[in-house]
Amino acid sequence: MEGYAEQLASPAKMNQEIAALQFISRCLRNDERPESISALRTAIRSGQLPWEAVVNLANNHLLTPALWVVLKQKNLSDDLPDELRDYLRELHQLSRERNTKLQTQLLEAIRELNRIDISPVLLKGAMHLVTDMYGDQGARIMSDIDLLVPVSYTHLRAHETAYTISFDVLCL
Repeated sequence: MEGYAEQLASPAKMNQEIAALQFISRCLRNDERPESISALRTAIRSGQLPWEAVVNLANNHLLTPALWVVLKQKNLSDDLPDELRDYLRELHQLSRERNTKLQTQLLEAIRELNRIDISPVLLKGAMHLVTDMYGDQGARIMSDIDLLVPVSYTHLRAHETAYTISFDVLCL
């Protein structure tokens, strides 16, 4: 990864990254005004957006599925270049499938912990799996489930339960 000095030495690349950041920010902004959507559509159709930089930035910040969701919500996905549209759709689908599996695992973990009178606290993305926080199951890229259980006499029982359902336990 290039450092800041190298980026400054390449203004064209930095301009592409800024354009990518601006595009992603404008897409993700909670702005449904017709003129805002029209401006995004014009930018997409212009052929001037640095799509490689957009994808790299979205991927680096795990925003690619969320970008797809907002482009669909704003009826802009059909304006994308075909290859880009297919790529974003596929990543979103993979994220949705993974999150559905994680949701199943989370519900199993909660059931098993509740069975031994432990009520876990859902941390970070785990809450997303049981609420409609993002409005789309595939919008957020997730790779694990974080639960907080009390350290007490139930500590060992929580470990045993987590082990029986193939969860890794991290003690802090």
